[in-house]
Amino acid sequence: MNHSIHLYKQVFHLIERYQEQHFSLSSEEKAILHQWANVSADDFFYSMSKGRILSELKGETPNLFQTTPQPALLFNVNIQRLTPEEMHQSDFQIAYSFAKCLFGELLLASTSKGLCYMVFIDDKEEGLTALKEEFPSAIISEQTTSFQTQAMACFDPQRISEESIYLHIKGTDFQLAVWKELVKIPFGKLSSYQTIANALHKPSAARPVGTAIGDNPVTYIIPCHRVFQSGGGIGGYMWGTTRKLAMIGWEFIS
Repeated sequence: MNHSIHLYKQVFHLIERYQEQHFSLSSEEKAILHQWANVSADDFFYSMSKGRILSELKGETPNLFQTTPQPALLFNVNIQRLTPEEMHQSDFQIAYSFAKCLFGELLLASTSKGLCYMVFIDDKEEGLTALKEEFPSAIISEQTTSFQTQAMACFDPQRISEESIYLHIKGTDFQLAVWKELVKIPFGKLSSYQTIANALHKPSAARPVGTAIGDNPVTYIIPCHRVFQSGGGIGGYMWGTTRKLAMIGWEFIS
């Protein structure tokens, strides 16, 4: 996978052109897509088409690229609340590191109990400033922890683990309930804001669900990119809808 990491900006540009419709790819651009996704351009763009998204939301889409059975979830995700009391302790510490994946550069941060923050960044200094603003009382230092290393393994669909990924995140009761529903969405599958609201027994709360999803502090592991509008619309995504389409396309073909 590492040899394709540097291609993500070029792939994002091709996805943006795809959204504009009526475009053709050069042989070089087709080669870039094949190197990044390991499928043809036609198959890749089908994976993020509105027709496929709608069929997926209705449970009608067979995965044409899947040759062997995949488990519903590649990792178990254990979510624990990071309390205000913990954050205000004088010795509350957060370790952070930077990493790269197929979808861009990440800032990861963890407490002694689990990953508390994982976001896509465009600039390291700006990302670090945002982390400090998110946890103003913490003692923050650069260090790669086992929680961060394990989190990066989520970007490898061939790696299946019976171990849990531990998240130690702050949030309201409602936010945590929404995020716990999100981690139940299987790899390569999609859901809707309304489906999540129904699962919480709050069918009129699709909009608040969307807000809670937008406040997700741990990208990818809490898979807000797998949630779409019931009518097949992309909806929002904190780190850009182009990246969201790239993620669901890559997962579908992986």
